[in-house]
Amino acid sequence: MDYKINFQYLCYVLLFGFLDSILAEKNCNPVRTEFQNRKIGPPELVPKSPIHDNEIKICFDPLRDPTRLSCCSKASEQHYVIAAKKYLKDSVHSKTAFLKKSILDHISQFEERLSSLILLSENKTSVTLEDLYKIPKSDYSQPVAEFFSQIRLFMKQKQISLYATVATFYDNIFPSVLKYNLHSGKVLTLTPQQILCLRKNRQDISPVPFGSTNNISQSLQHALSNVKSYIEVLSLVVEAINLTDFASVTEKCVHQVTQLQFCSRCQNETTVLPCKGLCLNTMRRCLAQFSILHQDWKKLMMSVVRLDGGQSDKYNVEAILQQLSHDIDMSIKHAVRNIAVTFNAAKGLCAISAADTQIPIRTASSQLGTQLKHNRNRRTMGGDLNDQVLQVKEQLLISMNIFNTISEDICEQKLFYDQDPDSTMCWNGTLVGRFTGNIEHLKAFTTSEMDVDPQLITMRNKLSMTRNTLDTEHQEYRDSMMSDSSIFKYD
Repeated sequence: MDYKINFQYLCYVLLFGFLDSILAEKNCNPVRTEFQNRKIGPPELVPKSPIHDNEIKICFDPLRDPTRLSCCSKASEQHYVIAAKKYLKDSVHSKTAFLKKSILDHISQFEERLSSLILLSENKTSVTLEDLYKIPKSDYSQPVAEFFSQIRLFMKQKQISLYATVATFYDNIFPSVLKYNLHSGKVLTLTPQQILCLRKNRQDISPVPFGSTNNISQSLQHALSNVKSYIEVLSLVVEAINLTDFASVTEKCVHQVTQLQFCSRCQNETTVLPCKGLCLNTMRRCLAQFSILHQDWKKLMMSVVRLDGGQSDKYNVEAILQQLSHDIDMSIKHAVRNIAVTFNAAKGLCAISAADTQIPIRTASSQLGTQLKHNRNRRTMGGDLNDQVLQVKEQLLISMNIFNTISEDICEQKLFYDQDPDSTMCWNGTLVGRFTGNIEHLKAFTTSEMDVDPQLITMRNKLSMTRNTLDTEHQEYRDSMMSDSSIFKYD
């Protein structure tokens, strides 16, 4: 008896399962559900059961097959086209997003670290002038602020000569150094006209009051120029990546991606994966225009790797900015040691008398010294610049072929594409079955007749020009390294 009941139950299960499979083929509920869940559009656009829509344009030809029923309507197909365009954009973005974020984070940390170093150097210079050379803040604050402001402007791509900036700084502090250090514990009274005269004629006084400061100018110019070039190129890399995210694609390309990704839904197939071969042909055809960037991108990456990012042994930007206040101190020490000779040369030029009224010098404030100590103890943001530069260079080297392999990178995702070339259970563009077409090489689609976004051509030219500029600068830098002396001279 129990055997008969179990047998009847099994028959009912098989019967209802068979009926469910028949009903499933006659309704489009799986497609409607996916259409809504993936936010392709409202489910009402998908037929409840297979229909024949004469206005289908992409997934099949309704005129050639007037009896064909499908789970697609003209309205749902149009939404699939929109989804296909978004899918293509997101796929390209996903392959470049990590590199872009890494570079943007690096630029931000790099600039933050430099800003911290410049501020620290500015504070140390102020402390040096006030605590060691008894110059009050009212006298040194403007020259110091202007000097470091020029350095910051230089880093913001402004056309500024740091040689002139350094010379102007010493011109501006010269009267104060003379005023507060000619007589120990006394201040030399100078009129506004005399101060202006000293600033104007400082470079004509012999011997030069602060000695030769060209090496300070030279080290700043070289190190910060290298940093500027480095950041400028990284910004161009980000610009190129942004352009690929928004490059225009042809209508034909979007239709092919629709066939790749969504036309299986017309046959009520929502779980089948597209064949990898179909994906490669589709993506190579759609993204072939990106290949025009390949050669210039690759060459630029090689040039970027040669950039030291201000991290060379001789022109290390961290060391130079940290050393700057010390170098200024050394040049002022030189001036103070020879201040009597300097004064004798200057007094005739600017009508200064040693007998001019003198007043007791004030006691220097320790406020800046406390601030400097605090800054020394505070860990600066951004970590070690050299390690960051090496990490980014490594990523750039890895990305050298990114525009030639982006199609492969997209199609090799096992989660989205059937990787088995002999699979009979993948979507081949027409039905579920083996992909039998020829898998075309990228070169087959890179012809002079292919549609290319004009912005990509402009970007290719920018990459080429930047690479040529970097190569020229690199050669000039090598030449200067061979001829420059690293010894600071104070005559």
